[in-house]
Amino acid sequence: MPAARHAQTLRLFGLRLKDVRIQFGITLDEFAARLGVSPSHLCNLESGRREPSFGLLVDLANDLAVSLDYLMLGLPDRMHDSALIFRSDDELLGALVDAPAGTRRGTP
Repeated sequence: MPAARHAQTLRLFGLRLKDVRIQFGITLDEFAARLGVSPSHLCNLESGRREPSFGLLVDLANDLAVSLDYLMLGLPDRMHDSALIFRSDDELLGALVDAPAGTRRGTP
């Protein structure tokens, strides 16, 4: 995978992860503690600066009850009914990257 495409994939993964965490109302510190990682590591994952290990990917998906297809590729989880709103990559980029810090916790 070319470097630019890989960087974009990591960035979108991080945005999806953060979006789901926020929809569940879980703080970064709380989620990091549940996963057994530092808040700074989780922050780096959500910002696309770090790449998760396979084991952590599985833990993330299991803890949030969301598919790896969604977290990694943005594909809706068709196997489970969910109250989550699965946003497109463009919606995530617009809503979570460009929004002022105080408005990021709001509803979709």
